[in-house]
Amino acid sequence: MKKLSILILLILASCDPDQEDRTTCYSYINNSNQDIVLEMYDYNSGQFITEIGTFSLQENGLIVERCKTERDVPGPTNLYRFDSIVVKFNNTKKLTYLFRSGQNPDPIFDGNEYDLEQVGNTFNLSWKFTEEDFNNAVFF
Repeated sequence: MKKLSILILLILASCDPDQEDRTTCYSYINNSNQDIVLEMYDYNSGQFITEIGTFSLQENGLIVERCKTERDVPGPTNLYRFDSIVVKFNNTKKLTYLFRSGQNPDPIFDGNEYDLEQVGNTFNLSWKFTEEDFNNAVFF
């Protein structure tokens, strides 16, 4: 019984009462004046491909948003579980973003590259696809 009491005290002592849960939201926004299809994939180390989701928007605005509440602020790959993104503009041009292990990943995989708006304990991080992205996309 004494060991159980010590274990409970250790667990309670390790909790940081000042650290509150935070809500983190990652959103992808169309600011390009083009129709957009956003495809997210998980290549699972090249063994097989899993489509995480396909989202489309035929006007400017929010394409997709996902939120999670926990003590830490997760990165976009932890929230969406993707390692590659294909962005199609007007079904004629595309951009491909890849997470490369051991190399510098494309900026879309780094939460520090997103626009941040914090309201209390909520972190809203957004990635905006622009006309410049459309101009840099390649025909397929």
